[in-house]
Amino acid sequence: MAKQRTAKEDLDVARRVILARLDDPAMNGATLKGLSLEIGRNETYLHQFVWYNSPQKLDEDDRLKLAGLLRVDQQTLRPLHHLGNMPDLPPEFSPETETISPQIPALGGDGAVIVELGVRASSGGGSIVSDEPELGSWSFPELWLRTELRASVSELRIITIDGDSMEGILRSGDKVIVHIGRTEPSPPGIFILFDGIGLVAKRLEFIEGSDPPTVRISSSNPSYPSYERTVDEINIVGRIVGRWERL
Repeated sequence: MAKQRTAKEDLDVARRVILARLDDPAMNGATLKGLSLEIGRNETYLHQFVWYNSPQKLDEDDRLKLAGLLRVDQQTLRPLHHLGNMPDLPPEFSPETETISPQIPALGGDGAVIVELGVRASSGGGSIVSDEPELGSWSFPELWLRTELRASVSELRIITIDGDSMEGILRSGDKVIVHIGRTEPSPPGIFILFDGIGLVAKRLEFIEGSDPPTVRISSSNPSYPSYERTVDEINIVGRIVGRWERL
């Protein structure tokens, strides 16, 4: 049986957001039990999710329903604790948009800031990762983000690559921009995964016609063999959409 967490500080962002919203008087005394029933689950479902990590992540339908009930951006309920995506909780609630989202400041009228996180994504066998604080931030032209990356600042994070399995495409020490809103392995591309131990960078390709839906996971370094997993067996953090390297 999974061990129960006893402190909010032990929880990831998604779970802490849920508890933060339940503490808000505007939620009129909503409870984990009541919310579980409202999304069509048994009465202990969200209690098990929050305190026992079972399930490890919410199904997409459950996440969308729960986000609506809590009046939060559904992205905040994604399993992104290993990227430290929202280190400052409780997040700011906006009555105008009725969403909770990371607040990342803009610089002037044509600049925007992407947060760099203090984690490293292995392109080898995985590395130990815990909740990490922000390491710093980088300023980019907002127009470039919209036209080239087709993303908003709140959907992007910067992390560092560690390892050699993606050598030829990504080198150890390269910094990459991860689009955390793009978690579907189609079209093929290079993604950041959480393998249960740490973050890894791998190429993902959906295998057409597979049942159950299956993804081929491969490296650019031939020393690392490719393998296959079903979609339900992998935890995709986001797609790598940009990088810069040292000469």
